[in-house]
Amino acid sequence: MKSFSNPLLNEVMNDIMNENVKAVLQPRRRITMSTVHVMDHPLIQHKVSLMRDKETGPKEFRELLNEISMLMAYEVTRDLPLKNVKIETPICMANTSVIAGKKLAIVPILRAGLGMVDGIMSLVPAAKVGHIGLYRDPITMEPVEY
Repeated sequence: MKSFSNPLLNEVMNDIMNENVKAVLQPRRRITMSTVHVMDHPLIQHKVSLMRDKETGPKEFRELLNEISMLMAYEVTRDLPLKNVKIETPICMANTSVIAGKKLAIVPILRAGLGMVDGIMSLVPAAKVGHIGLYRDPITMEPVEY
């Protein structure tokens, strides 16, 4: 396999070539490429239909993409691990849950994934953002970093 200058890109490409991928925004849990999570929520389906309509202008397209990204991020983060913490409310001490573990990262593959970042960041504003620049060589069908 080709080696890339970006260590994160090397790791992601290694996972893809070994038929393992990391789910977006999820902890370091691996799923096989044969696993597909269909986003079949009625709001997502509705908004995708509006995006595909030839009468949808660029402004509406971006707004719909932002909304779909938020809905997808909500679903993807469903299984994030939680830990119990004790906080002081205005009334009393309370046991509550917060997201456990390390900080989250959003790493879109340029350029197609870039439009989804703002919607995800709306739900996870403290997430780090990285970028992967790839295109597929039309002859060899191998990924090429840019």
